Amino acid sequence: MEYTHPMLVLKAARWLSDQGYCPVLSEFTSSITEIPDAIGWRDNKSCLVEVKSSRADFLAESRDKFFRRQPEAGVGRLRYFMAPSSVMGIEDLATPLLNLWGLLHFDGGEIRVVKKARAQRFNHEQEIAMLASALRRVHVRISPMTLKEFFRADSENAVRPLYVVKAGQRQPVIQLKADSTATESAVMQETGVS
Repeated sequence: MEYTHPMLVLKAARWLSDQGYCPVLSEFTSSITEIPDAIGWRDNKSCLVEVKSSRADFLAESRDKFFRRQPEAGVGRLRYFMAPSSVMGIEDLATPLLNLWGLLHFDGGEIRVVKKARAQRFNHEQEIAMLASALRRVHVRISPMTLKEFFRADSENAVRPLYVVKAGQRQPVIQLKADSTATESAVMQETGVS
C-alpha cells in the first residue's frame, strides 16, 4: 500500500502525542523558514518528525534545505525521519549531517522506532517564534470569557462551544463541559491543535 504524505503526517503527529508531547503542531507555517511536518514539546524538549513518502523526497531533504545542511539552524532538539521501510533505512542516516537523527518506520501497523534520535543543537529562537505564532493564531475563546475564566465557571453543568481559529476560520470545534478537571492542555488536544 502506498502512503501519502498527509496520511503519514497525521500518523507522525499522533505518535508525538502518544509519546507525551503537547502541544504538537503539524505542517505549521509561521514567520520561520522551516515548516515541520510534525513537532512537539515535552519537558522543555522539542521533537521534530519529518515525513518522507518517497525516496526522491528524502534525497531532496538535505540538498534543498539550508537548515538540514546547518543543523543548528533548524528546529527540534530530537529529530526523526518517518517513512515506510521501502523508502529509507538506517544506512541512510550514516552521514555526518544525519547521524544524530532517528528513524521511524510505518508500514500500516504501529510506528516502529528503528533508530532513536540523539539530542542535537537547534535554533531556540525559531522555536519560540513558532510557538508565539501558534498562540496568536489559536485564539482560544469561549463566548466573551477568557480561558482562565471559563475554567473557573460556577456551573459544573454548563456546556459552551469552544472556538479555535484555524486557517482564518472561526468555527466551533468541540462542546466542552466546564468542570474543575478540564485543563488547558486537554483543550489543546481536543481541538486538534496537538
